[in-house]
Amino acid sequence: MQITNNLSLLDLSVFAIWITLSIGVIIIRRLKNLNSKTSDKDYILMGRKLTLPLFVATLVSSWYGGVFGVTQIAFEHGIYNFITQGLFWYIAYIIFAYFLVKKIHQKNALTFPDLIKKTYGEKSAKLAAILLIFKALPITYALSLGAFIQTMFGLSLPLSIVAGTSVVVLYTCISDFRSVVYSDFLQFCCMYFGVITVVIFSFYSIGNPLVLVENLPPHYFTPSGKHEFSTIILWLFIAFSATLISPVFYQRCMAAGSPLIAKKGIIISTAFWIVFDICTTLGGMYAKVHMPDANSLNAYLLFGLEILPSGFRGIFLAGITATVISTLDSFIFASSTLFSYDLRPKKYTASGRYRTISVLSIGFLTVIIALQFDNVIEDVWITLEGYFGALLIIPIIWSYFIKTKISDKAFIFTAFLSMSIMLIKDVFFRNIKIEAFYFGLIATLTVYSFIFLYERSIKKLICKVFKKILF
Repeated sequence: MQITNNLSLLDLSVFAIWITLSIGVIIIRRLKNLNSKTSDKDYILMGRKLTLPLFVATLVSSWYGGVFGVTQIAFEHGIYNFITQGLFWYIAYIIFAYFLVKKIHQKNALTFPDLIKKTYGEKSAKLAAILLIFKALPITYALSLGAFIQTMFGLSLPLSIVAGTSVVVLYTCISDFRSVVYSDFLQFCCMYFGVITVVIFSFYSIGNPLVLVENLPPHYFTPSGKHEFSTIILWLFIAFSATLISPVFYQRCMAAGSPLIAKKGIIISTAFWIVFDICTTLGGMYAKVHMPDANSLNAYLLFGLEILPSGFRGIFLAGITATVISTLDSFIFASSTLFSYDLRPKKYTASGRYRTISVLSIGFLTVIIALQFDNVIEDVWITLEGYFGALLIIPIIWSYFIKTKISDKAFIFTAFLSMSIMLIKDVFFRNIKIEAFYFGLIATLTVYSFIFLYERSIKKLICKVFKKILF
């Protein structure tokens, strides 16, 4: 289905102007610094000079690219979307702001694996970088952009994914973190204007939220929807692991001018996320009432285009695109720094060519893996966030709050043990209705707890016994 034929010249003009502005900011930034050599600190963290307004704009816009995923969940399950994609995450954000921001700044690291290196060792940092590359691949955002292009132009989903991601990858190749931040500021404004107008016109065209209660099944208004309790709890763990081990989240906190800016920025950003989640949840549910038989993946997009008047449709399309590509380019950029900085051989220095190869590599991996999934974005989130979250969440929390030292070898051994257990569960024990995440998490926690007990209790006990025997 192609919808561009149903758009007015005004809609297309508004959309084209926004696209030109967003990419133009990056090109202008690149031309301005064409002949200058950028240090790792400037390229990755903007020289640690990120101000509060820019911090909020880039964090909010870069963290909310799964608009097709959340509206798909809202379309199918109602307020379960707000609980699992909203409330759980707000708790994680506040914990991050109050308990982790100051600790992150004290370590003075450039990247997330750099933090691992300062805590566990160089080999652990290399392994963490590899794991984080796969965890942070923006697969769901590539799927979302593909779904948008497919709906707009009537192309196949695979071709849409390749085309959309390729464009984002190409302009990310000429970006640095400062370019991404300035572009995010424009996208931040556009995405909010887009989702808020859908809610306003939904009230006007269909009615107040009581219409939803009257026309949707009861499970749309329960916290669990039709999901198992274990799935709901899994989303709580995913919210914590995705936030506490996200290269994108850490990058912005490390780039902030001070810990106070990062702390205030996260709190303000949470308020913005609440507004956005309310709008997307209501929008998905209104779409279900208005077009109950639509494809859940693009129902929200079709609904918005149907109820909005000319001009506003262009703004809505720009808002949807801004929501997706602001996250897609941020994740591609952050993931590419894992290649260009954390996995860069020591004999190489920072160079534009190496950074470009890193961006292209991340884009290629994103497209290849995205093409292996169906269009159920929730499944992608659960699979990738579950696996890699189970490997890294305990080590990260441990490094912040437990003084017992975990060696390089212990970190690597535990990661491979946890991954093996999760793979065995998913390959040979699929009939067990418990997500593999829990098995991996328990394995990691068990090994670390044993090390803790050994260092704190058993080792001391053995020393006392030997002292009594010898002396």
